[in-house]
Amino acid sequence: MIFSSYLSGLGLKRICDMLNEKEIPSPKGRLWNEKGLRHLITNEKYCGDILLQKSYRTDHITKKRVKNRGERDQYFVEDNHQPIILKETFFAVQAEMKKRARENASVQPKSKYLFSGMILCRNCGKNYTRKVSNCSNKHRRVFWNCATFLEKGKAACHTKQIPEDTLMEITAEVLEIQEFDEKVFKQKIQRIEVSEWNKVVFIFKNGTEIEKAWQDKSRKWTEEMKSCQRKMSHLSQQENNS
Repeated sequence: MIFSSYLSGLGLKRICDMLNEKEIPSPKGRLWNEKGLRHLITNEKYCGDILLQKSYRTDHITKKRVKNRGERDQYFVEDNHQPIILKETFFAVQAEMKKRARENASVQPKSKYLFSGMILCRNCGKNYTRKVSNCSNKHRRVFWNCATFLEKGKAACHTKQIPEDTLMEITAEVLEIQEFDEKVFKQKIQRIEVSEWNKVVFIFKNGTEIEKAWQDKSRKWTEEMKSCQRKMSHLSQQENNS
Protein backbone atom coordinates (compact mmCIF):
# COMPACT_ATOMS: atom_id res chain seq x y z
CA MET A 1 0.00 0.00 0.00
CA ILE A 2 2.85 2.40 0.83
CA PHE A 3 4.66 1.84 -2.47
CA SER A 4 1.41 2.05 -4.46
CA SER A 5 0.38 5.24 -2.68
CA TYR A 6 3.67 6.91 -3.50
CA LEU A 7 3.44 5.93 -7.18
CA SER A 8 -0.15 7.22 -7.30
CA GLY A 9 1.15 10.72 -6.50
CA LEU A 10 0.87 10.97 -2.71
CA GLY A 11 3.70 12.59 -0.77
CA LEU A 12 5.48 11.10 2.24
CA LYS A 13 3.60 13.27 4.75
CA ARG A 14 0.20 12.33 3.31
CA ILE A 15 1.08 8.63 3.44
CA CYS A 16 2.29 9.00 7.04
CA ASP A 17 -0.97 10.72 7.97
CA MET A 18 -2.95 7.94 6.27
CA LEU A 19 -1.09 5.22 8.17
CA ASN A 20 -1.39 7.04 11.49
CA GLU A 21 -5.12 7.70 10.95
CA LYS A 22 -5.63 3.98 10.37
CA GLU A 23 -3.56 3.28 13.54
CA ILE A 24 -1.09 1.15 11.59
CA PRO A 25 2.15 1.29 13.63
CA SER A 26 5.62 1.76 12.18
CA PRO A 27 8.08 -1.18 12.31
CA LYS A 28 9.20 0.13 15.71
CA GLY A 29 5.61 0.30 16.95
CA ARG A 30 5.48 4.11 16.86
CA LEU A 31 3.76 6.77 14.78
CA TRP A 32 5.00 7.12 11.22
CA ASN A 33 7.18 10.05 10.19
CA GLU A 34 8.65 11.13 6.85
CA LYS A 35 12.21 10.12 7.74
CA GLY A 36 11.20 6.56 8.64
CA LEU A 37 8.97 6.23 5.60
CA ARG A 38 11.73 7.46 3.28
CA HIS A 39 14.07 4.84 4.78
CA LEU A 40 11.45 2.15 4.14
CA ILE A 41 10.78 2.90 0.47
CA THR A 42 14.51 3.11 -0.31
CA ASN A 43 15.34 -0.16 1.46
CA GLU A 44 16.42 -2.73 -1.15
CA LYS A 45 15.53 -5.61 1.19
CA TYR A 46 11.85 -5.23 0.26
CA CYS A 47 12.56 -6.35 -3.33
CA GLY A 48 14.70 -9.34 -2.30
CA ASP A 49 18.18 -7.78 -2.53
CA ILE A 50 20.55 -6.83 0.25
CA LEU A 51 23.46 -4.43 0.58
CA LEU A 52 25.89 -5.75 3.19
CA GLN A 53 27.91 -3.58 5.54
CA LYS A 54 25.84 -0.39 5.35
CA SER A 55 27.24 0.25 8.82
CA TYR A 56 30.06 -1.16 10.88
CA ARG A 57 31.32 -1.31 14.46
CA THR A 58 34.06 1.15 15.34
CA ASP A 59 34.64 -0.43 18.72
CA HIS A 60 33.98 -4.10 19.51
CA ILE A 61 33.89 -3.32 23.21
CA THR A 62 31.19 -0.64 23.11
CA LYS A 63 29.54 -2.24 20.04
CA LYS A 64 28.99 1.23 18.63
CA ARG A 65 27.90 1.24 14.97
CA VAL A 66 28.38 4.06 12.46
CA LYS A 67 27.18 4.54 8.90
CA ASN A 68 29.61 3.25 6.28
CA ARG A 69 30.51 6.23 4.09
CA GLY A 70 33.17 4.44 2.08
CA GLU A 71 35.49 3.48 4.94
CA ARG A 72 34.70 -0.23 4.46
CA ASP A 73 33.84 -2.40 1.45
CA GLN A 74 30.16 -3.04 0.75
CA TYR A 75 28.72 -6.11 -0.94
CA PHE A 76 25.47 -6.21 -2.94
CA VAL A 77 23.64 -9.53 -3.05
CA GLU A 78 20.85 -9.81 -5.61
CA ASP A 79 17.86 -12.12 -5.05
CA ASN A 80 19.07 -12.91 -1.55
CA HIS A 81 15.62 -13.70 -0.17
CA GLN A 82 11.91 -13.79 -0.97
CA PRO A 83 10.79 -10.28 -1.99
CA ILE A 84 7.77 -8.43 -0.62
CA ILE A 85 7.72 -5.83 -3.40
CA LEU A 86 8.24 -6.48 -7.12
CA LYS A 87 11.56 -5.09 -8.33
CA GLU A 88 9.72 -3.15 -11.03
CA THR A 89 7.68 -1.42 -8.31
CA PHE A 90 10.72 -0.76 -6.12
CA PHE A 91 12.76 0.80 -8.94
CA ALA A 92 9.73 2.77 -10.16
CA VAL A 93 9.54 4.36 -6.70
CA GLN A 94 13.26 5.19 -6.75
CA ALA A 95 12.85 6.82 -10.17
CA GLU A 96 9.81 8.79 -8.95
CA MET A 97 11.76 10.04 -5.91
CA LYS A 98 14.57 11.32 -8.16
CA LYS A 99 12.03 12.95 -10.46
CA ARG A 100 10.32 14.76 -7.57
CA ALA A 101 13.69 15.86 -6.19
CA ARG A 102 14.59 17.43 -9.54
CA GLU A 103 11.22 19.15 -9.81
CA ASN A 104 11.38 20.44 -6.24
CA ALA A 105 14.87 21.79 -6.89
CA SER A 106 13.55 23.75 -9.87
CA VAL A 107 10.56 25.08 -7.90
CA GLN A 108 12.34 25.81 -4.62
CA PRO A 109 15.47 27.98 -4.55
CA LYS A 110 18.33 26.64 -2.47
CA SER A 111 18.62 29.94 -0.63
CA LYS A 112 16.16 31.19 1.96
CA TYR A 113 12.60 31.45 0.64
CA LEU A 114 11.02 34.84 0.05
CA PHE A 115 8.65 34.81 3.05
CA SER A 116 10.79 32.66 5.37
CA GLY A 117 10.85 34.11 8.88
CA MET A 118 8.46 36.89 7.83
CA ILE A 119 5.05 35.36 8.63
CA LEU A 120 4.01 34.95 12.28
CA CYS A 121 1.01 33.02 13.55
CA ARG A 122 -0.71 35.03 16.31
CA ASN A 123 -2.57 31.94 17.48
CA CYS A 124 0.51 29.96 18.61
CA GLY A 125 3.47 32.30 18.02
CA LYS A 126 5.22 30.09 15.47
CA ASN A 127 6.43 31.15 12.03
CA TYR A 128 4.79 30.01 8.85
CA THR A 129 6.75 27.62 6.65
CA ARG A 130 6.65 26.86 2.93
CA LYS A 131 4.81 23.76 1.70
CA VAL A 132 4.45 22.41 -1.84
CA SER A 133 1.38 20.34 -2.71
CA ASN A 134 2.28 17.28 -4.78
CA CYS A 135 -0.90 15.45 -5.72
CA SER A 136 0.01 16.14 -9.34
CA ASN A 137 3.40 17.52 -10.28
CA LYS A 138 1.94 19.50 -13.17
CA HIS A 139 -0.58 21.25 -10.93
CA ARG A 140 1.45 21.61 -7.76
CA ARG A 141 1.01 24.81 -5.79
CA VAL A 142 3.03 26.57 -3.11
CA PHE A 143 1.42 27.37 0.25
CA TRP A 144 2.51 28.89 3.55
CA ASN A 145 1.23 27.30 6.73
CA CYS A 146 1.80 27.51 10.47
CA ALA A 147 4.69 25.29 11.58
CA THR A 148 2.66 24.06 14.57
CA PHE A 149 -0.23 23.01 12.31
CA LEU A 150 2.11 21.13 9.97
CA GLU A 151 3.87 19.37 12.83
CA LYS A 152 1.02 18.66 15.26
CA GLY A 153 -2.19 19.15 13.30
CA LYS A 154 -5.38 21.21 13.62
CA ALA A 155 -5.87 20.34 17.28
CA ALA A 156 -2.67 22.23 18.17
CA CYS A 157 -3.24 25.22 15.87
CA HIS A 158 -6.20 25.80 13.58
CA THR A 159 -4.85 28.67 11.45
CA LYS A 160 -5.40 28.48 7.71
CA GLN A 161 -2.80 28.05 4.98
CA ILE A 162 -2.10 30.90 2.55
CA PRO A 163 -1.37 30.27 -1.14
CA GLU A 164 1.92 31.96 -2.07
CA ASP A 165 0.45 33.60 -5.18
CA THR A 166 -2.35 35.11 -3.05
CA LEU A 167 0.19 36.33 -0.51
CA MET A 168 2.19 38.04 -3.26
CA GLU A 169 -0.95 39.67 -4.68
CA ILE A 170 -2.19 41.15 -1.41
CA THR A 171 1.35 42.28 -0.53
CA ALA A 172 1.52 44.21 -3.81
CA GLU A 173 -1.87 45.79 -3.01
CA VAL A 174 -0.71 46.85 0.47
CA LEU A 175 2.51 48.30 -0.97
CA GLU A 176 0.44 50.06 -3.67
CA ILE A 177 2.47 48.63 -6.54
CA GLN A 178 1.18 46.91 -9.67
CA GLU A 179 2.93 43.59 -9.07
CA PHE A 180 4.96 42.01 -6.29
CA ASP A 181 8.50 43.36 -6.02
CA GLU A 182 10.87 41.53 -3.68
CA LYS A 183 13.17 44.54 -3.25
CA VAL A 184 10.32 46.86 -2.21
CA PHE A 185 8.90 44.17 0.08
CA LYS A 186 12.22 43.72 1.91
CA GLN A 187 12.72 47.48 2.20
CA LYS A 188 9.32 48.29 3.72
CA ILE A 189 7.84 45.26 5.49
CA GLN A 190 9.08 44.12 8.93
CA ARG A 191 6.80 41.08 9.20
CA ILE A 192 3.36 39.71 8.40
CA GLU A 193 1.11 38.45 11.21
CA VAL A 194 -1.80 36.06 10.61
CA SER A 195 -4.58 37.39 12.82
CA GLU A 196 -7.44 35.11 11.75
CA TRP A 197 -8.73 33.09 8.79
CA ASN A 198 -8.21 34.94 5.47
CA LYS A 199 -6.84 37.99 7.26
CA VAL A 200 -3.26 39.17 7.85
CA VAL A 201 -1.62 42.27 9.31
CA PHE A 202 1.36 43.84 7.54
CA ILE A 203 3.81 45.44 9.99
CA PHE A 204 5.87 48.12 8.23
CA LYS A 205 9.38 49.05 9.33
CA ASN A 206 8.15 52.59 10.07
CA GLY A 207 5.61 51.21 12.58
CA THR A 208 2.55 51.39 10.32
CA GLU A 209 0.14 48.45 10.46
CA ILE A 210 -2.28 47.54 7.66
CA GLU A 211 -4.80 44.72 7.94
CA LYS A 212 -5.63 42.91 4.73
CA ALA A 213 -8.23 40.25 3.96
CA TRP A 214 -8.56 38.09 0.86
CA GLN A 215 -11.06 35.80 -0.80
CA ASP A 216 -10.15 32.20 -1.59
CA LYS A 217 -9.86 31.62 -5.30
CA SER A 218 -12.19 29.09 -6.84
CA ARG A 219 -10.07 26.33 -8.29
CA LYS A 220 -10.95 25.00 -11.74
CA TRP A 221 -10.42 21.26 -11.80
CA THR A 222 -8.99 19.82 -15.00
CA GLU A 223 -9.64 16.26 -16.14
CA GLU A 224 -6.11 15.33 -15.05
CA MET A 225 -6.68 16.74 -11.55
CA LYS A 226 -10.06 14.95 -11.34
CA SER A 227 -8.39 11.71 -12.43
CA CYS A 228 -5.75 12.15 -9.71
CA GLN A 229 -8.47 12.68 -7.11
CA ARG A 230 -10.38 9.60 -8.31
CA LYS A 231 -7.24 7.47 -8.05
CA MET A 232 -6.64 8.72 -4.48
CA SER A 233 -10.26 7.99 -3.54
CA HIS A 234 -10.13 4.55 -5.13
CA LEU A 235 -6.89 3.78 -3.29
CA SER A 236 -8.38 4.85 0.04
CA GLN A 237 -11.42 2.64 -0.63
CA GLN A 238 -9.19 -0.34 -1.37
CA GLU A 239 -7.30 0.27 1.87
CA ASN A 240 -10.55 0.45 3.83
CA ASN A 241 -11.65 -2.88 2.36
CA SER A 242 -8.29 -4.57 3.07
